[in-house]
Amino acid sequence: MPKHQRMLFSGWLFIVFICFSAGGFASNPEPGHHRILLLFSYHPEFPTTDKVIAGIHSVFPQGSVELDIEFMDSKRLYDAEMQSRFLRLLQYKLAHRKPYDVVVSADDNALNFLLNHRRHVLSDTPIVFLGVNNVQLAIDLDPVPDVTGVVEASSFRDTLTMMTSLFPGRKRLNILVDPTPSGQADLQTFKGVQSDFPMLEVQERSLADLTWDEWGQSLAMLDQNDMVLLLSAYRDRTGEARSFEEGLQLTMTSLNRVPVFHLWEHGVGDGILGGTLVSHFQQGREAALMVQRIFLGEPVRDIGVLRKSPNVPTFDYDVLRQFSLSVDDVGSKARIINKPEVWRQYQDYFLVALMMLGILAVFTLLLLRSHARITLEKSLLKALIDSIPDVIFFKNESHQYLGCNKAFEAITGFTERHITGQHQQFVVNQELDELFSIDDQQVLTSRRTVRKEAWFELSHGRRMLLDVVKTPYFDPKGKLLGLIAICRDVTDRYYSEARLARSKELLTNAQQLAHIGSWELSVSSLNFECTRELFNIFGLENAEATVGREDFINCLLPKDREELISAYQRVLVEHEPINYVHSIVTPSGSTKYVHSQINVEFNEEQVPIRVYGTVQDMTEHRLTDERIRQAATVFEHAAEAIVLTDANSVIVDVNDAFEKITGYHRDEVQGKTPGLLKSGKHDELFYAAMWQDIKSQGNWQGEVWNRRKSGAIYPEWLTISAIKSPEGMVTGYVGISSDISALKHSQEQLDYLAHHDPLTALPNRLLLQARLTHSLERGQRENFGVAVLFLDLDGFKHINDSLGHSAGDELLKNIASHLRNRVRQEDTIARIGGDEFVIVMEHIDEIGQVTILVDQLLQSFYLPKCVGGHEMVVSASIGISMYPRDASDVPTLLRNADAAMYKAKERGRNTYEFYTPQLTEEAFLRVKMEAEIRMAIEREEFTVYFQPQIDLNTGLVTGAEVLARWLHSERGIVPPVEFIALAEQNGQIIELGEVILRLACRQWRCWSDNGYVLPFIAVNFSARQFEDPRLIERVKAIFAAEAFPAERLEIEITEGHLMKKVEQTSAMLEELKSLGCTVAIDDFGTGYSSLSSLKKLPVNRLKIDRSFVQDLPRDEDDRVIARAIVALSHSLRLDVVAEGIETGDQLLILKEEGCLIGQGYLFCPPLPAATFEKLLLEEGKLETQSLKGSPVSLN
Repeated sequence: MPKHQRMLFSGWLFIVFICFSAGGFASNPEPGHHRILLLFSYHPEFPTTDKVIAGIHSVFPQGSVELDIEFMDSKRLYDAEMQSRFLRLLQYKLAHRKPYDVVVSADDNALNFLLNHRRHVLSDTPIVFLGVNNVQLAIDLDPVPDVTGVVEASSFRDTLTMMTSLFPGRKRLNILVDPTPSGQADLQTFKGVQSDFPMLEVQERSLADLTWDEWGQSLAMLDQNDMVLLLSAYRDRTGEARSFEEGLQLTMTSLNRVPVFHLWEHGVGDGILGGTLVSHFQQGREAALMVQRIFLGEPVRDIGVLRKSPNVPTFDYDVLRQFSLSVDDVGSKARIINKPEVWRQYQDYFLVALMMLGILAVFTLLLLRSHARITLEKSLLKALIDSIPDVIFFKNESHQYLGCNKAFEAITGFTERHITGQHQQFVVNQELDELFSIDDQQVLTSRRTVRKEAWFELSHGRRMLLDVVKTPYFDPKGKLLGLIAICRDVTDRYYSEARLARSKELLTNAQQLAHIGSWELSVSSLNFECTRELFNIFGLENAEATVGREDFINCLLPKDREELISAYQRVLVEHEPINYVHSIVTPSGSTKYVHSQINVEFNEEQVPIRVYGTVQDMTEHRLTDERIRQAATVFEHAAEAIVLTDANSVIVDVNDAFEKITGYHRDEVQGKTPGLLKSGKHDELFYAAMWQDIKSQGNWQGEVWNRRKSGAIYPEWLTISAIKSPEGMVTGYVGISSDISALKHSQEQLDYLAHHDPLTALPNRLLLQARLTHSLERGQRENFGVAVLFLDLDGFKHINDSLGHSAGDELLKNIASHLRNRVRQEDTIARIGGDEFVIVMEHIDEIGQVTILVDQLLQSFYLPKCVGGHEMVVSASIGISMYPRDASDVPTLLRNADAAMYKAKERGRNTYEFYTPQLTEEAFLRVKMEAEIRMAIEREEFTVYFQPQIDLNTGLVTGAEVLARWLHSERGIVPPVEFIALAEQNGQIIELGEVILRLACRQWRCWSDNGYVLPFIAVNFSARQFEDPRLIERVKAIFAAEAFPAERLEIEITEGHLMKKVEQTSAMLEELKSLGCTVAIDDFGTGYSSLSSLKKLPVNRLKIDRSFVQDLPRDEDDRVIARAIVALSHSLRLDVVAEGIETGDQLLILKEEGCLIGQGYLFCPPLPAATFEKLLLEEGKLETQSLKGSPVSLN
């Protein structure tokens, strides 16, 4: 256009602008008359900001109204703290401004803010909103009297329709969105119309799940099947915010020729193709028109919400051309931006056309000449490629075939014309398609050659193995154009190699089975090769890289090496292979015997070119021969008789032992059967069963009675085994037998010893149980009763200990003989323990039969027995149980008789007692109590209490007696009276006494460490403990472990226990006293000690028994006894202690009689350690309390 025309056109536009502006100004209110607050949801740089302001200024030009603008910046940060701060800031600003006539809100966040905080700000100001995506909220606000506005409804349906129309071949729609509220609202709106476009495959790419970098990488993967609809891109999943322009720039630079559509006009012109777009200019203008109506006096409630968004189809001309689209493709109503003027579109075309015509003519001539040359070269190249027997084909970057040779057409059945432009799934099956696609992609990506073998099935069903080599090819500038593939048929080679490998495998297996290894040595190169079996024979690791022929030669002995060299020299001269057997020593040190063969191969000039040979392991053969020789030696010299027969049991051979045992010579039995040895003691069924086992199991063994040549019958232990061939056929039998006559005699003796007591020759417990069981079975069958008498000698232990074990054994034999003479012939007498006997009586019809025998037995015991030169009278206690009255089984009958025997001992001994059920209950309780005591010791349930011993004059604590207490888990505190006696009976008192002593010493040490030194503690020892030979050792160990001083321990033993074994107990007490311990006789006055024995005993103190203290105020005899004990103690220079002081009267009498120390409930009961410790804290002084509760003075 000429310059003067352009100036005329510009002037005309200026006049039109002035006219329109004048008309607009005429309708506007006077400047400065009205105040408007424009509240934006986002920041000033947001793409829609300027457009909204321009739309408002199209109705209210600048200066016509007072327009204040505030920005919430909620696109980049919009949490509760941000809203709170913005509210405070706005309140502060409004407090310093004049009131507004209208507040205009832009986008959803601003409207929600005003609605949520109206009671705090702008409560009386009408609201006009624009750009609100929440259509339902806008509709809900329609009835509100002071709120109206313009809905921003994105034209999803129109835009999607346009997208499918412009790009029908692109089926994948990518929705780009971020986590902002507006973005998520748009996403929900899109999902509402998505179902109307089923032809689209929708993929959501959200910044809520991606970072900006991941977003860009994700978009870079889109291709020609993709379209993009951009909803929102301001903030990623990490919270990093970007402007719209920054997000759009990342989006456009990441995409590769993928059309981008939008729903808003910002961004069109910066790479976005277009769409039916929301016009923020029009939004601002429509809102301003509503404000204008309000300023003109129209009530807000009469101005309805504009529900239809004023959207306009808008497209970028330049982007349309990038995708080969024209203006006509988007319709005549579309708004086109960046469209050049018509004359600018075509002014250069004519010039270019003329230039091109000239150039085209020149190039046409050149092209014709070049085409002819290229055509010739292509023909030659095509002929060359077609002549190659290997399969050759070409592909472009998109994996489409560009060409192939005749070999390809031959094996696939497709011509070059058919495959050109096709993908490989057109030619091969799915499995190969997937395999080849991976290879193709690897070649094009790495730009390197890839080689692989793959099976290919021809159309007629034949399969062939192809060696496929694929390599990339480039243009002269290095641009990748595609790939070339060369495929060679290697099927025959594959099967040849497989057959060769199979042959080698068969050879290897054969050599392994035969234990033969082969080798060869090249004479020229000295290259040595051998098979795997040769390594196995020589015991070398199969590693050819590290093992050579020297390693094999080193396994030979020196003499064999020399022979090998000599043999090799002979082969070179004689040209004959050599064979020899020699030994080798493997690296592990084992010796093997091998058979070696060596040969040499000569060329035509008789020059040796190869030495080869085999080595066979003969170790097993040699060992087999050795075993045969050994077996022959064993056969001849074995101590057992050996018989060899054929399959028909005809004797073939026997050994020397057979001749010695049977008396038959070898010549006498050969050709006969072993039946000549039959003794007649076994029937035909016995031999039939024997042969049945031999046939079914291959062998039989057992005891057989045979007859010697002399006629004598003897027992033998015979083993018969079948001899079978490798095929499993029986070829003969071997019988091995041993004369067990002496063994049978020994077994009879052992059987007698196993069932009888060696001392008395009476049946023992085992034989007793068998006979008693038999008696009960007979009694049940024949309906008679059985009596079981359990007899225990009274005082036998004393006799055994005093006169010695030999005297005790003589007495037991005497008693056994005595009992045999007193019972019936059919009765059984058994000894089942040290001095325990059991008598079983059958055919008992009434109890009287038993009592008669028992009375006779007890009376006979009164007769003196002579033992070891001493005459003595021994008594017995007998317990009786009856079958079937008391029990019907052996264990129960014996247990019941035992319980009755214990009851007889309790009655006074030398008597008998019949069993009653109450005895079982008592025995059960006794057993249960024993178990509970054992468990209590393991669980540490025993503890110690302390009862102070008091100086009766001063009231001070002089010591304490230790008393055992059982803290039972169910019964609570159990007193000693319930368990001490039982523990003494069964021996548990030894372990229990050790526990009590250890606890007492430990507690004393604890008090001492805390500064409370108790003069001594008194611990009761049982007489059973003094029978323990390790008592002194145990006490010393406790003293050492607990760091306890021996002088602080007083050992209490009752007078009765002390007098049982005076000498033994006295010796032990002397040893304990030598350690530093003191000794007190407990319950003094109740035993039978004499003054002479008392004088000799190592005693320090006497304790007056509580039975004498109890009746002191009423019984003069007890007072005399107490006075005598005190006087006796003083005269022997012994201390005296009174036990069981419970009343003040008892205390006064004892003090009058000269007793200085006492203990009892009057002062203090036994106390646990913690309570006793409090007593020590009170300086060890006690005030007495009478039983009635009145204080009694000690002085």
